[in-house]
Amino acid sequence: MRTIYAKKPFSLVQRLELKGSLPKEPGSLMFGDLFALEYMGASEFEFGAFSEFLRTADWAANPAKPHFLMRMFESPRPIYWESFSASVGGIAVYGGFDSRLHSVEDVIAKIGEVASGKARCKGGANFPPKEGSISKTVAWVEIIQGVFWSLQDFRYLFSNLVNQSVRHMDKQRVERNKKVATMRQEA
Repeated sequence: MRTIYAKKPFSLVQRLELKGSLPKEPGSLMFGDLFALEYMGASEFEFGAFSEFLRTADWAANPAKPHFLMRMFESPRPIYWESFSASVGGIAVYGGFDSRLHSVEDVIAKIGEVASGKARCKGGANFPPKEGSISKTVAWVEIIQGVFWSLQDFRYLFSNLVNQSVRHMDKQRVERNKKVATMRQEA
């Protein structure tokens, strides 16, 4: 499966701004509590693409969690989320990726392509931030290819962030379905 994505450059890169200071303990912190998604000006970033990234990353990072599409796997299954730290163009980056889709070498090379401008990202990745820039961007996600990278080390938080976010989305879905069912009964 890696070969499918190994040749594709990054294109749907979502910029993330840090909302506040880093917590010492992750607790019940969700992705949206720590990061704000910058508006990217393209419809590809809307309509569930980012929530699908969160679901895929959660499944890859949390081996004991069942996944509705992957019931044939025994639990616990392998962890597919691989963390890394590297220097890209002299800039320290930290992150993680779905190891079913990439090798660490592929990921670092593709981040280098974004940094050099070789990869044309929709909405502009702005990585690395220009010196003197007022940008608050500290992290990036390649939504389709399942890669997260940042200028600060969020690796210890990542698994919990996506897990709490997906739990929240699932709870919202259940509540929405109950509301729709009630509305149908009343009609």
